Amino acid sequence: MIENKELILLRPSKDLENQLMEYRQEFMQYNEKIKKDKNNINGSCSLHRFDLFDEWLDRVNICATDESLSPYKTIASTFIAVRKSDNKIVGTIQLRHTLTKELRDDGGNIGYAVRPSERRKGYATQMLYLVLEFCKELGLDKVLLDCDETNIASEKTMIKCGGIFDRKQPIYHSNGEVEIVHQYWIYL
Repeated sequence: MIENKELILLRPSKDLENQLMEYRQEFMQYNEKIKKDKNNINGSCSLHRFDLFDEWLDRVNICATDESLSPYKTIASTFIAVRKSDNKIVGTIQLRHTLTKELRDDGGNIGYAVRPSERRKGYATQMLYLVLEFCKELGLDKVLLDCDETNIASEKTMIKCGGIFDRKQPIYHSNGEVEIVHQYWIYL
């Protein structure tokens, strides 16, 4: 558990099932596209892909303990951001403990999302600050984050948390589309 005065970051658990499935549903209702993947929920260990909570929780636990089975090829810690005042889930954030070549090109060490109805309230910044504290505890000296070049809110969050612009990175999709992401380093 990691916390500040307004938020607490919890590890996913069966106790959060109903709230997490409601959180997932809100993203589906907003029908957003993030990184060209319809209804993707960043920082959630692909919650959007699982209709069954227990299957998703198994995936989270595998990613947290076995880098050989993780799709990132590194250990990944997933956290649920809960507002203390009413215990509502406001976001998800995930730390990939090492930076593989694939993550260097697209994804970085940290991904996060704030539920659509709770945006523009500073939660992404709070979540990122809390995870950066966890990064320090792990002994990391820097982390890489990225966002689509049109995601101004995420870019501002990275900068507020000490992000230093590194580069624009083209991402080539199988359908022929090219997406440009902005990458930022945060030194701890």
